[in-house]
Amino acid sequence: MKKFIKIFVAVGVLIVLTVGGFFAWKYWWSPNVIDETADWQIYRNEEYGFEMKYPNEGNWKAEEGRFINYDLSCDSSYNSGKGCEVDFVVEQNEGFSLDEWIEQKLYYLYFPRNETQFTVAGIEGKKTDITILHSLEGVMVVFMKDGLVYQFTTDAEGESILTQMLSTFSFIESQATSETADWQIYRNEEAGFEMKYPKDFGGQVWNPHFWPPQITVVVEEDPIEKGCPGFSVEGQSEIRMNDIDYTLYEGRDGALGSSYFHYCYVTEKDLKYYVINFLIRVTNGCGKSCGPYCGTQYETECRNFDFSRDVERPINKMLSTFKFIE
Repeated sequence: MKKFIKIFVAVGVLIVLTVGGFFAWKYWWSPNVIDETADWQIYRNEEYGFEMKYPNEGNWKAEEGRFINYDLSCDSSYNSGKGCEVDFVVEQNEGFSLDEWIEQKLYYLYFPRNETQFTVAGIEGKKTDITILHSLEGVMVVFMKDGLVYQFTTDAEGESILTQMLSTFSFIESQATSETADWQIYRNEEAGFEMKYPKDFGGQVWNPHFWPPQITVVVEEDPIEKGCPGFSVEGQSEIRMNDIDYTLYEGRDGALGSSYFHYCYVTEKDLKYYVINFLIRVTNGCGKSCGPYCGTQYETECRNFDFSRDVERPINKMLSTFKFIE
């Protein structure tokens, strides 16, 4: 019994010394981690769904497409010859992978090189050395999410500030997300997927040939013939949307003063093809002129038609809501 008590006391003393030593180390010797961005200003962009911090010392300003401080040097600014500048742009992805975007969209403008992996808000991106205006060395960080490409650029002296700023980057609910709040939901529990789409899509001068978009699950058959019948494939590209990889097949036909644009998205899971089919009719001439609607009540609609804004972007937005369910 006495031996048991001695062991119990010894163990208790050891625990006390261990715990006490840990807190003593933490209090006296543990390095204090200082968050240098704690009192920075917050920039919020609801259109593209993100927010981030930028410095507040000196005369930092958040302007359209850039953060700039004319007083605090980075050491040099490629724009004004003084101050510090971080530029950003958000663009619609056109079906490119990240590597394809850098190679095909950025190469002849910035000559990117020395690419390394760079993570922003949990998204794998790339950091690359660039040449700005054919002479000044700089740095660019590029990453993608939900059909958008985010690019942040500064000169070489601003790399540390850019890295700090991107460490505070986070995604928020965007206008695009709020726009889909009242959309219809097509849910197929047996096939295990759902997707949102607007109740109304199109107008007089352009409209979908069928609505809502057709979603077909294909097993052991050609997904194009089964899910998107009746058109010749003219183009093919790989895209990634909402962490799902798709192959996009495109085609175009014409009839009776209109053009018909086919968008056939195919993804695969568990040996099944999921095919999402859009077929859009557009009156020839609209977007460039008033077409056949000159002098009619639809003239303005025809003149103002923008294919990217009115058709492609909404389709990408719908596609971004597709998800697999249990």
